[in-house]
Amino acid sequence: MKIRIKNKNYIGQCNALSYLFYKRIFKTNIFEDLEYLRKSLVNISEDNAKEEDITKFYEIIVRLIYALIYTKNQDIQDFEEWIENIEIKDITEDLTNKTIEIFLDNFIDEEVVKELEKIPNNSTKTNIFPEHEFLKICLDYGLSIEDLRKLTYIDIIKIFISSYMEKQEEKVEKFKEATQADWDRLASL
Repeated sequence: MKIRIKNKNYIGQCNALSYLFYKRIFKTNIFEDLEYLRKSLVNISEDNAKEEDITKFYEIIVRLIYALIYTKNQDIQDFEEWIENIEIKDITEDLTNKTIEIFLDNFIDEEVVKELEKIPNNSTKTNIFPEHEFLKICLDYGLSIEDLRKLTYIDIIKIFISSYMEKQEEKVEKFKEATQADWDRLASL
């Protein structure tokens, strides 16, 4: 994705690594920010937006844009240095819309949410390192950093779900239909 801010051009990319980079850079979960962004957009569209909604909306958009740029090029300057040159007027509506669209396509999928809800969660333990658990699962499946660059977060979750469903099917005992000989043997006991 081409990103133009002021008179500077950047290339952005969104993939499974964006999830890990976002947590590392901003010390927050990307899903929490996407949810806050959604709520802010609802409030703005319904004319219920408070000043903090609009301020937080732009803070999150700027973080998402930086995450796109950082995912493509980790040699970019630190966020604090980079943001010093950015003003709200520099973030165009087109850039905002494209950024939101990219992150929604890569991180939000209704089908995946429905499938994840089917998986029972019997664990009472709270995962204090969800990003590292994601990375561990990727490594357990044999995915490389190059794979994470090519796949979206949703792609990887679909792989996990597919594998989980296959394992669940393997656990289900296969029953054979009883023949007359089986019934006769049972009756003779």
